[in-house]
Amino acid sequence: MRRGISRTAWAIIGVIIVVIIAVGAYYYIKAVTTPKTVTLVVVAYSGTTAQFIQFAGQLFHEEHPNVYVKVITYPFSQYVTNELTALEAHSTEYDIIEFTSTSALRFVPYVLPLNPYVGTLFNMSDLMAPQEPLAVSSTILRQVKSSISA
Repeated sequence: MRRGISRTAWAIIGVIIVVIIAVGAYYYIKAVTTPKTVTLVVVAYSGTTAQFIQFAGQLFHEEHPNVYVKVITYPFSQYVTNELTALEAHSTEYDIIEFTSTSALRFVPYVLPLNPYVGTLFNMSDLMAPQEPLAVSSTILRQVKSSISA
């Protein structure tokens, strides 16, 4: 009389283990490689600047299809108050905020110097120089307006 598990039983156990490993690997790879959809919420004051940001967001989405950019606008007289209220409350409502040089000092408690991150998280060429938005040609602005109204 033989004791123990037969070869057939061992073969069945082996096949079951291989199937479990294969299914687990499939779901792991699927979870790791499936891009997640992200929406970046930008708050700005209404007008040409907000239209430009929306246009830039559309261009960014074309290059990164899983990233959407949503621009929330407020009248110029209200945008600083709305942004500061959200920042003071530690809200995660906005991912990117816009402020002008005239209101910059009010945002100092909420911003960090980017110097330590240059060359690691981004390159200086990735950043828009402070004067570039003012130098936007009328041709680009017409493209922005036509793409927004389309």
